[in-house]
Amino acid sequence: MYAEDDLIPISALSQYTYCPRRAGLIFVERQWADNVFTVQGKHVHERAHRPEATNARDRHVVRGLYLSSARLGLFGVADVVEFPNHDPITDVTIVEYKRGKLTPRRKIEYEVQLCAQAICLEETLHLQLERGCLFFALSHRRVEVAFTAELRELVAYAAQKMHEMMQTSAVPRPQLGPKCRGCSLRTLCLPELSAGRNAATYLQRIIKDDNPVPSQSRKTGKQA
Repeated sequence: MYAEDDLIPISALSQYTYCPRRAGLIFVERQWADNVFTVQGKHVHERAHRPEATNARDRHVVRGLYLSSARLGLFGVADVVEFPNHDPITDVTIVEYKRGKLTPRRKIEYEVQLCAQAICLEETLHLQLERGCLFFALSHRRVEVAFTAELRELVAYAAQKMHEMMQTSAVPRPQLGPKCRGCSLRTLCLPELSAGRNAATYLQRIIKDDNPVPSQSRKTGKQA
């Protein structure tokens, strides 16, 4: 069990699943930079987090619900939680809003975040949730996510690794890949410069570029 002061944001698990270095830059080094995607995402969450409760047909909808888990050491806010109006409560649906649109590619980092929220809610209400939903704002569609044993294990693993990173302050080295292309922290991370090469090698290359060898015969040392 974790103490309240040791809780970390649920969003850290999503960031870690997407890129451990990105998670380290945000939550250990406290670095951040926006791009068009992060700004749009903030607007989507601001609308979803309005602290109000509404009724929709046979369900009671709660927005911006605070969540926590002492077992995994997590805290956060659920965008939307839908409770049935009947008792007992057996059909709760937790919904996480995303700015993008529904695509065939599985967004595992989104699923980890949603499942982590569900685990927190389960711990608070002493119930078991089988599935939740991701809502994509651009396509205005929901996709159902099953909270399988495999997904729950991924949540626990990401939580453990993030706690270790926070305790040691050890930010992973960059790994240049396709995900770097749309990352808002790319100019802070600089994966092209530091991935797979050390500072000395980089400096030697800069010096060589600034001081080109004159065209000459290497054997005689005479100018050509």
